[in-house]
Amino acid sequence: MQQARRPRTLSGVIGNPLRSRRPSAIDILLGVTFAVGSVVNLYYINASGGVADTETPPDTLAYVLAVVQALPVAWRRTAPVALAALSTAGFVVARLAEYPVGIEIVGVLVAMYAIAMELDRERAPRVAWPFILGITGFTILGAFTEPNVDAVIVGLMFAGLLLPYLLGRDAHERRARTEAMEQRAVEIERNQEALREAALREERTRIARELHDVVAHNMTVMTIQAAAARRVVEQDPHRAAEALAAIEEAGHSALIEMRRMLGVLRTESDPSHAAPQPGLERLQALIDEMREAGLSVEMTTTGRVRPLPPGVDLNAYRIIQESLTNALRHGGPHTAAQLAIAYADDELTIDVTDDGRGAANRGAHNGSGQGLLGMKERAAMLEGTLLAAPRAGGGFRVETKLPLHQP
Repeated sequence: MQQARRPRTLSGVIGNPLRSRRPSAIDILLGVTFAVGSVVNLYYINASGGVADTETPPDTLAYVLAVVQALPVAWRRTAPVALAALSTAGFVVARLAEYPVGIEIVGVLVAMYAIAMELDRERAPRVAWPFILGITGFTILGAFTEPNVDAVIVGLMFAGLLLPYLLGRDAHERRARTEAMEQRAVEIERNQEALREAALREERTRIARELHDVVAHNMTVMTIQAAAARRVVEQDPHRAAEALAAIEEAGHSALIEMRRMLGVLRTESDPSHAAPQPGLERLQALIDEMREAGLSVEMTTTGRVRPLPPGVDLNAYRIIQESLTNALRHGGPHTAAQLAIAYADDELTIDVTDDGRGAANRGAHNGSGQGLLGMKERAAMLEGTLLAAPRAGGGFRVETKLPLHQP
């Protein structure tokens, strides 16, 4: 895919003007040092008699031109093209005035390096080559008017301009690769953090779902049994004792489940607190518990009963548990529930219906109940479906289809 061209802007060519006003202290010190060195060098050439017969002795303009070529080096990283323009202009004017060449010519070389280093891959050659060819061409013209300029000087000038440009391109590419690697590292870290957060949210949801099912079921049984015991404690102490025993058993079951959940949350290095996850093999115990709490439950099973994948086994049990608990909680007295489990080759179907009168009060038919939401999440997690709605003739129905493969 072809990359979209970035729009050309003035700041993209000559550097950000806001940055160009604020070079670092080190850059300013370098520019001032270079300018002072150029002036001192030019003065030394003049004082030591190093001015050729064909050259003009340095005067005030010569020193100004030396500063013009050297001082802008301080802006080499923020405005490299401006540095190249000023250094080149100072060099050309100095040569036209036939002033001796000092170290200020280094400003042009620094400008070539800075252009290659700071501009992008497309703009750098378009900006640098006009300067390189222009200065080389100007030097070639000087060969016809100045006796000390020959082909060697022209070649050295071209090579002297090209070499810093190539070094700058190499440094630019290395910096770009380093920045790309750092960016990739940041993106990888960001993605890993997002994955960790997603895993944490999923684990929190799973734990909340498990806690809801465990606590809601056992608390419902305990509440209903406590109410029954309170009603019959004076007339029928034996039935009250049975209800209290059921409360004790439900509380004991809740403690076991809570310990199991805490065991799941412990580190893997401490497996002593872990306990097996409940599955359909515990259905009969669940049904007996619901019957003792007052819910009449009939179960039918069709198909070839066989061990299920652990995830399907656990979530099928929890869906049945929550469905029967809702029937007990909302169905009213004398509610009867029917549980039908059908094993197919590639699917498990669970159908829980009741004839209670509490469907309108469940907050479940519109998906607002936390229990129903948890059941739907369990089915969706296994790529299954769950439909829950009041029955036309009264009561409530929860139908679940779970694929018998791990998603």
